[in-house]
Amino acid sequence: MIRHGWLVIVCVAAALSCDKASPPPRITQTPPANHEPAAPPPPTTQELMSGTYKTVSLSPLPLKAQVPDSWECKTLRGSEITVLEGPAPGENYVQISLERSQPVSPTYLDLMLDGAKKEAAKDPKNTLLCQVREAKGMKVLEMQNLLTSTTQPDLVNVDWKITFFVRQDVDYANYALVIYLPESQFEQSKDLIRKIVDSVTYQAPANGL
Repeated sequence: MIRHGWLVIVCVAAALSCDKASPPPRITQTPPANHEPAAPPPPTTQELMSGTYKTVSLSPLPLKAQVPDSWECKTLRGSEITVLEGPAPGENYVQISLERSQPVSPTYLDLMLDGAKKEAAKDPKNTLLCQVREAKGMKVLEMQNLLTSTTQPDLVNVDWKITFFVRQDVDYANYALVIYLPESQFEQSKDLIRKIVDSVTYQAPANGL
């Protein structure tokens, strides 16, 4: 009987040792490193203002401008809206909408320009700029207006619109660059945008129309 008891104990111990799970294998290799290239840093303010510039066509408008190398024109996905866009000082990103309106007669243009100046005079608090000038063979109306949210009084945006009127046979073609920015971003980006806007020139279509 004693021998049988020891035999039972030995069999149970063997069974328990068979049921015990094996330890997980040890990892002896370092996981592969992530070899994806890091995104290039945004251009500095000095690079944007004094770096290399290029000439871009502001299609579909018959205009062109000098812009930093990092800027480009593109059509927004799923729309017919074309913008000129690129990085700006303060790690901002600016989009300038390129818009075309119906031609206007010389008489109507004079009324439009006078009306813009009168409206600006009525609201000097929210008018940063209202200027009519001649530039590179075009008449230019430039407006900068403050827009305050009625629900968020601390949220102030700047609506900046530069309209170029190009003389045709009997009327003026009407092209505009429109920028809409928070006031803080406007303050950081305005010198760069001014440099781009002041470089805009008219380029006659190849077909002469």
